[in-house]
Amino acid sequence: MNSFGTGGVPEAMTYSPDMDLYNTGHDSYLELIADAKSRFSVPVIASLNGTSKGGWVCCAEMIEQAGADALELNIYHVQTNPMRRACKSSHAF
Repeated sequence: MNSFGTGGVPEAMTYSPDMDLYNTGHDSYLELIADAKSRFSVPVIASLNGTSKGGWVCCAEMIEQAGADALELNIYHVQTNPMRRACKSSHAF
């Protein structure tokens, strides 16, 4: 079983990217946006995941400068403490 938990179902092996080839840097993402913008006539919509109230703003500006026509912005905090409740309500679901 791999670290993503997809080893139990053979079809799931293609759900997660190969992390050795996966782009995790902003420079190559900005190049991808610029390349897509120069090659295609359709609008380029970039995606940005943020975890703070304003830390994503500088990244959004770089994405705009790279040529993106629009931005999908996802702001969230990934809860990594298994002892912390998912919601503040005391009601169990």
